[in-house]
Amino acid sequence: MMRSLVHALLALVLASFAYAAQDAASVTTVSTKTLNEYFKPAVPVQIDSATHIEQVNDFKSLWHLASNKGNFDVEVEEDSSNGALSLSAVYSIDEHGSKTLIYQPAGTPTNWILGAGIILIFIGVITMTSSRPSSIARAPAPVPPPSSPKGSAEATNAAIRRRRSKLE
Repeated sequence: MMRSLVHALLALVLASFAYAAQDAASVTTVSTKTLNEYFKPAVPVQIDSATHIEQVNDFKSLWHLASNKGNFDVEVEEDSSNGALSLSAVYSIDEHGSKTLIYQPAGTPTNWILGAGIILIFIGVITMTSSRPSSIARAPAPVPPPSSPKGSAEATNAAIRRRRSKLE
């Protein structure tokens, strides 16, 4: 029974896209027509009343629907650009007045968003570290040979050989 209620209320949302005005007559008409035509239940859904409980903000309001299938509180949101209605949440109300959430639009799961963020950060770190070599990875600068004020030992030996060759 709860599953059919969720389907019925989802159909209410689909039908409410065509209606921009949030009034009791449009909610009742859309609900009754859509629920009965789309799902074709064995017992037709009859909306007895649709009362506007509160205006949450300029575009979102809370409605109370009474039907032969039970009572529901429906949060309806109106798109500011085209005035289309969409369903934010549906609560089933039992005899004692306690509410049970039976429908909420599915969004992107938080785990997927966090996972994608971590992967993007990881790729960024790898890209940044591989684009410029670190100081450890660079080849050391060549060390110049030691020089003394009188010259190196190799230069002295070469000079001695030249002198000897000239003397001979």
